[in-house]
Amino acid sequence: MKLQTISAAPEQKLPANILPEPPRRLADNNQAFTADIVCQLYNISKRKLANLIADQQIGYLKFGRSVRFLPRHIEEFINSHEVRPKGSKPTKL
Repeated sequence: MKLQTISAAPEQKLPANILPEPPRRLADNNQAFTADIVCQLYNISKRKLANLIADQQIGYLKFGRSVRFLPRHIEEFINSHEVRPKGSKPTKL
């Protein structure tokens, strides 16, 4: 499986046409995301993502100092933190 990496220069907003469109089911996507992309896609701060990593709440790949997130890491985290109303059935992304 070949991984594509999408990254942005520090403190540089990516143009809307470069941000990957989240697929219907993240696991169908074959890309490894940088922390910057994950933060922009899910509107969270870099500090929040760093805390999730430090607390081992989200999976990641590490190559030297580089950290990458597979779609399954993100999907597993989201599914494990979904809060549903009483009586509803679980949903899959």
